[in-house]
Amino acid sequence: MLEEEVSVLDGQVAISINGPEGQPFQVLLEYVPTIDKYEPNNDASYAKEVIPGEPVSAYLFPPRFSSLPNQKERKDADYYKVKLSRGGNVIVDVSNVPDGTSVKIGIISPSGSERISQTSGFGEPLKFSSTVSQGYAIFYIISGEISDPGYGAYSTEPYIFTVTTRANSIE
Repeated sequence: MLEEEVSVLDGQVAISINGPEGQPFQVLLEYVPTIDKYEPNNDASYAKEVIPGEPVSAYLFPPRFSSLPNQKERKDADYYKVKLSRGGNVIVDVSNVPDGTSVKIGIISPSGSERISQTSGFGEPLKFSSTVSQGYAIFYIISGEISDPGYGAYSTEPYIFTVTTRANSIE
């Protein structure tokens, strides 16, 4: 294994590699910084709290690969939480989905029950709701499952969502 430390001054790094027959080829890596104030939030234990009614802008990052046997590929999953003082509905509205990506929403009630949406179309908005009990409801936004179009897709453009809650009128 060849290891080299390089400085990325202009956002691009060229790497020259010799193939199996000795033929050279070049790979160009481009560093595109994106700031996502909600990362890390890749599982429920890192869920970031959001305020109902306030739009949130976040990113789906490229899949990460692992040498661990049960985690060959991990797509980006973004977990958030919202507090409900009474049971009711949580509505997640992803109003902006970057072109070439699709999203799926899952909502986990404080009681542990989970509902998962269908996958949006490429670049299409998605709205999903679920009835939850009192407490912190966890929800996540992912780029679909292996069988879905857009699985593992990512973008340097943000997705934008708003979460709202509606309390039950009868308790």
